[in-house]
Amino acid sequence: MVFRRLVTALALVAALSAYAAQPAYALLGLGTATPNQGTVVGGTVVNIQALDSIAGTVESVTFGGVPATNVLLVGLFQIRCNAPAHAAGHVDIVVHLQNTLLGLPVDQYLTVSGGYDYFNPPTIASVNPVAGPVAGGTSVTIAGANFRTGMSVKFGPNDATSISLNSATQMTVTTPPGPAGR
Repeated sequence: MVFRRLVTALALVAALSAYAAQPAYALLGLGTATPNQGTVVGGTVVNIQALDSIAGTVESVTFGGVPATNVLLVGLFQIRCNAPAHAAGHVDIVVHLQNTLLGLPVDQYLTVSGGYDYFNPPTIASVNPVAGPVAGGTSVTIAGANFRTGMSVKFGPNDATSISLNSATQMTVTTPPGPAGR
């Protein structure tokens, strides 16, 4: 009887050890990342909102296999970190948690729903025209690279009053009212 219990206990330990060594990906994901995109240079502060409480210790957060920096559990349902530098493209965000099950450590790897999109930062090659009236309203064509939907354009501290993305290399904006000068 003692021998049978010992064999059963050893089998349970072996099964748990094998489980702990295998990454376990959540089917529904850990939650969402906000923002869910940033430039390839990294550094974007990302908040990961969990669908359920985060149990255990946050061992790491990776973006496409690259470790995030400044990982901090800021609440029962939220992790904050800085996205690392990474090549352009879509990547998974994976959170590594360590829990205990029957007193034994168990690793969990949870994939954040939606992942993260890296993009190259926009660059400006030319602006035409380069001047306009202080009342604003001038249509300006900006040429460059890596333009994307949702970008903002400022003239000094003021936002352009309209932005029309023509392509990834050209946009047309309307100047806001502003002070004279450069």
